[in-house]
Amino acid sequence: MTTNSLQKALVEALSFGYQISPKALTVLKDFGKGRSEISVEEIVRKVIEEKARGKSSKSIEIDDLVSVFPDIFEGVAFRLSRSASMASGVKEGGKDLESEVEIVSDSGSLLSPGVETFSFLFKSRYEKLVKILMERPEGRQLIKISKMGKEKGNARIAGLVSVKRPTKSGGVEFTLDDDTGNVSVLVSSSEVKKALSEITLDQCIMVDVDASQGRLLAKNIFQPDTPSRVASTSKKTVYAVFLSDLHVGSDKFMESAFNRFLEWLNGVTGRSEEDEEIIGRLKYLVIGGDIVDGVGVFPNQEYELAEQDVYKQYEMVAKKLKLVPRHLQMFVIPGNHDATRQALPQPMIPRKYAEGLYSLLNVRMLGDPCLFKLNGVSVLTYHGRSLDDVLATTPGLSYQRPEEAMKVLLRARHLAPIFGHRTPIAPEREDSLVIEQVPDIFHCGHVHAVGEDNYKSTLILNSGCWQAQTGYQANLGISPRPGIVPVVNLATIEVVWKEFLTSFSLGSK
Repeated sequence: MTTNSLQKALVEALSFGYQISPKALTVLKDFGKGRSEISVEEIVRKVIEEKARGKSSKSIEIDDLVSVFPDIFEGVAFRLSRSASMASGVKEGGKDLESEVEIVSDSGSLLSPGVETFSFLFKSRYEKLVKILMERPEGRQLIKISKMGKEKGNARIAGLVSVKRPTKSGGVEFTLDDDTGNVSVLVSSSEVKKALSEITLDQCIMVDVDASQGRLLAKNIFQPDTPSRVASTSKKTVYAVFLSDLHVGSDKFMESAFNRFLEWLNGVTGRSEEDEEIIGRLKYLVIGGDIVDGVGVFPNQEYELAEQDVYKQYEMVAKKLKLVPRHLQMFVIPGNHDATRQALPQPMIPRKYAEGLYSLLNVRMLGDPCLFKLNGVSVLTYHGRSLDDVLATTPGLSYQRPEEAMKVLLRARHLAPIFGHRTPIAPEREDSLVIEQVPDIFHCGHVHAVGEDNYKSTLILNSGCWQAQTGYQANLGISPRPGIVPVVNLATIEVVWKEFLTSFSLGSK
């Protein structure tokens, strides 16, 4: 917009006896820098008409602009408050920091229509995971199961675990399948039984066996696991925020807490030096699925919804995310409550449901799971549907410590190793749920609990939720941890946790 255009707007207001406040004038000037079907003069004229009907004051304020043109000026109150905070000493946001984003693998773009059997999927799973196993120091000299009849001593085999059952003698027997056949293996020692207890069904493992006693006896069990490594870090101090499970549309959605989070992003709240450092270098926002509560996800869900139209639920999300500062790049994947296919891997949320999100220039819609790099730091974001199966079948795990279940997935090098339980898996030609590249950050949600740990230089994060306890969770004794957000310094891979329920203090979870 030219200076002359702004002057015309001022003259328009003065001719009717109105004045434009300095703050409103700043907003109009900023609006005029972009392209729009409506001019600043038309905006001022319409605001004057509305104010004249209500016989209100002769000063045009920010609230007047928002009231008459909410779609245009909805985020103005936040941005203006942020500017005021900057003048009081809060550092400007990271809009001047250069983004460095690389989408390494988006499973939603790898889907292969027309596959009707799971033979391709499990063949792909086996081949990928055996390749990883062979990269281990112990991975040499593997033989196929079909050759076991020719071996009379020790051997090393690999395959998918299809059955585990106790024996009358107190041992455990399991079946191992590869691409040439299957074989039963007996476990008798307490050490190997403990190792087997940490193995899920359908997981790929490598086994040292002794074939000298007339049957196969397991001596050692090896998982694909992650190698010892040094995590990549950003050369610049840049921060990323991780969250998930908004469940907008649920009557348990904690809107007030989420609004406080939005205010914090805009620099409205938080005046500590640590806040200033984070806000001044905040560049990325990663959302790990279940952004809406959905419709018809579980029986009688309609009684727990504040909004029963899924289209309107996504409109509500877009309205919230529109208030995120525009220099923050957002990455959104789906979860099991979102309006896309339930079987893993999930494609991105279709545009027909979430047009408002697609219209936001700083939002990148992706599939579940997705691997990308932020300033050179690799991030594997996965909603976490299979954590239910891992928690239900692995001894000693609980919903209150989701990071332990996430370690099971890292050791298995697969995001959903258990087939046929609660987690639906699609019969794809390629198994894109194999963790082929070990991430620097592994981020999940789904279980509504916060968790943090470091496993062989991979930062494990579960980012909690924004939904209060539901009746289903109460029946299961699950206590969610809502309104708590991990913020990661990509230069150091260190985490601070920010709570938005009642306070704005940074600290540990």
